[in-house]
Amino acid sequence: MKMNFVHPCTRIYQTGKSIIVLLMLFGGMLMAATWQADEKPEKFSYTWEMDPGDITHFVKHGSFPESGIAGSFFYQGRYYPVYTLMIRNDPGKLAVQIKEKEEKNFFAPEISMDYGEIEEDAIDAFDIHSLNDYVRIQEIPGVGSLLEITPLLPGEDGQVRCLTRATIDLLSTTAASLGKADISGTNTRSFAKTTSLKTELPEEFLALYITEPGVYQVTGQDLEDRGIDLRTVHPDKIKLYRWGEEIPCRVSSTYEREYETFQQHDVVQFHIPEMKNPYGDYLYNPFSDYEVIHMNWSGENGLRYVQENSEITGNATFLPQENRTFRSTVHIEKNMQYQSLARLHEQELSHKYEHEFYSPRSAWGEAFPFPLNSGTRSRIHRIMWILPCACRA
Repeated sequence: MKMNFVHPCTRIYQTGKSIIVLLMLFGGMLMAATWQADEKPEKFSYTWEMDPGDITHFVKHGSFPESGIAGSFFYQGRYYPVYTLMIRNDPGKLAVQIKEKEEKNFFAPEISMDYGEIEEDAIDAFDIHSLNDYVRIQEIPGVGSLLEITPLLPGEDGQVRCLTRATIDLLSTTAASLGKADISGTNTRSFAKTTSLKTELPEEFLALYITEPGVYQVTGQDLEDRGIDLRTVHPDKIKLYRWGEEIPCRVSSTYEREYETFQQHDVVQFHIPEMKNPYGDYLYNPFSDYEVIHMNWSGENGLRYVQENSEITGNATFLPQENRTFRSTVHIEKNMQYQSLARLHEQELSHKYEHEFYSPRSAWGEAFPFPLNSGTRSRIHRIMWILPCACRA
């Protein structure tokens, strides 16, 4: 007798696979740090919470899979979340309350990064010394305040202070309600050069780049080497422009068949007494190490220097053999931080004055040894050491 039946069994591996997927999804939900923001006129409230799984993922991978905070800063191969908001209220009229606060410290070693061909100096260095509290409020002139919430605070030794759970409330200490800053319209300031500093350039011109004050010379051969047809260059029409204004120059030329022409051996000479800055209130340009002088040879005649007699008369008052003082700069500090807008030595060119600073910062009363080697043992030389120090509060 033949019997046919079907046993109602389920494949074990399919069921196990489904359970594993559900556990992974559930585990991912548990690992995701939560961030909630409730910003109302009477109170700005923020809730942050994370569990040990989030810390483990951060230590291993250097970031959070989903922290809910869009902003971050990069330090030692890791991305630390930071929430920022510009507020119209002044810092002195704001108060912060942190409730249900839970903290934890853990070790997060530096993650080595391969930057390829990028130079080390071109990589942004974040100053962690300014991170003392989880919540910071800074003044923004003409705008209001900047609110910064940083749940994780890194240290130089790899130790990280972590805010695992907290409710942060921002309150107004006056009758004025809270509000986000309006940075449109009059509160914005453009860093673009004004129209008066721009040069209307012709179809053909030459850009000359200068890095320091002095007397400069451009020959006809220089122009020809850059593909300029000297037959189109009339000496009287050569003009130089700097920051939108014409500056005088001296032009030597050659007469051939009673016609003035510009040849390979002829020159254009001009003087730059000092470097200028068209941006902000810095003495020199903090964004560039050079200026651009535009030369063209079209339109009206150019501006020229007045020729004067420069014959030297009388007795010389400077004798080289009487001058036995020489200046030399020796850089002996260990620089760790680069600040492009540092306000130190502002009387010098921006690419020459000090941009490098110690890290960590030195405190009052600390002593630092310096190897001061004169380089000579002769007693007839007197050496005076001048040590410029930069102090910041």
